[in-house]
Amino acid sequence: MCSRSARVGFDWNEIKGVFEKVREEVDELEAESDLDKRREELGDVLFTLVCLSEWMGINAEEAMRRANDKYLGRFTAMEKAISADGKKMREMTVEEMDRYWDMAKVQEREQGLGAGHD
Repeated sequence: MCSRSARVGFDWNEIKGVFEKVREEVDELEAESDLDKRREELGDVLFTLVCLSEWMGINAEEAMRRANDKYLGRFTAMEKAISADGKKMREMTVEEMDRYWDMAKVQEREQGLGAGHD
């Protein structure tokens, strides 16, 4: 996406500028209250993140797939642990569920899955 404009010189001079743009777009999204404008701002955030991924040499779609897989694995492990402890997620506080989430992250690292990621 961004590579087309970069080929003609319409690009940031350094990656620091891309990070600044991401922060700016997130701030604009956070400040917006209108749903249609939020949708537009969220699109800007996502677009800028794709530009950042290109700057870093990362395929954004692959990174998103990996993040989804990692989340699903952790969530599934969390559900199993909660069930094994005889508890129900709907009856738990977010803080209680966070403890199980953290345990799933530790278990993931110990098994060598997604080491170094949060």
